[in-house]
Amino acid sequence: MKKHLFITKGLLLLALVCISVNIHAEEYFIQNQTRTFSSNENYDVPINGIPGMLIYSMSESGTYNALCKSSFKIFASTDGQNFSELASYTRFNTSAIIYLNPNVRYLRFNFTKCWSSNLKCNLNFSVTKALSVNPTSLNLGDVFVGNEPNTKTFTLHYSNSAATATTYNLTCSNPYVTFSPTSVHANAQTNGAQIISVGYSSSSPATGVTNATLIATNANPTTQTAPVAISINVKKYTQTLSWKSGIDVMSVGDEVIEAASTSTNLPITYSSSNSAIIEVINGKLVAKTTGTATITATQAGNDIWESVTSTKTIEVTQKVVQRIVWNDDLSRLRVGDIATLSAYAVDNVTGLAT
Repeated sequence: MKKHLFITKGLLLLALVCISVNIHAEEYFIQNQTRTFSSNENYDVPINGIPGMLIYSMSESGTYNALCKSSFKIFASTDGQNFSELASYTRFNTSAIIYLNPNVRYLRFNFTKCWSSNLKCNLNFSVTKALSVNPTSLNLGDVFVGNEPNTKTFTLHYSNSAATATTYNLTCSNPYVTFSPTSVHANAQTNGAQIISVGYSSSSPATGVTNATLIATNANPTTQTAPVAISINVKKYTQTLSWKSGIDVMSVGDEVIEAASTSTNLPITYSSSNSAIIEVINGKLVAKTTGTATITATQAGNDIWESVTSTKTIEVTQKVVQRIVWNDDLSRLRVGDIATLSAYAVDNVTGLAT
């Protein structure tokens, strides 16, 4: 700021001459609107919200006539009917900022042409919001339960038009969303910006996608709010489930204990698609009769681990009763004989070698 000009007339609180302001597009109601005035005109502009500053610059074209002066005036109104003068010019080579009363809802630019003057006023103006944020949403990304994400930031932009200092307080609908600073102080009739850092506490019990709203509020002199949408995805760790080898086929009467296991060693529950073929008894798989059944193994997970489920189809066959057949007749051995023993197993029912 190069120069401060204090004016008390009408709704005008403060004008700042020859100042440049760097504001993002999201902080404007109107940005860089241009208009050339060359004849008598009232140009009315509505403001759809709580305004902060009127930022404008003017340039001349044509010839200045000191004996016949055209004038350019700026007015403001809260109701569109009654206007108060904010500034007045007879030369149009200037730039300025006016802090607007937060109740202002209309601006009027008035050009009164002197009959013999050909001087024109070329206007460029913008109207900022009294309170705004950029960006308006933050995604903190994915984080595993018990961990905290990298912080992200947004910028709080403010224009305090009041004659007294004020504080912009920040609150959040979710107590586990962390942010700093939690408030921003603004002196009377000043504008500024504050970077706010946002994070998420590892103590949160919630998992999955969580949405919250962080709100900046100023109650002086007219309540102003600016929300920031916050989102985060808190993920549980994944676990794996493995089946015991060699259980694709069971025989009637067989029992299998601990048919599966998990990488976390957490307890597993089982269910059978056909309990008449394979029944689950106290966590054991018991083969009841021939056929096939699909076994489902589930680990339900907990606050840290995701659940995991796996299925296995098991065939149950009839148990084969075998008998041993010797290759040689050993019943006629005499003392001193030497025999080579060899035998093979056969199905006791079919007699076929097994």
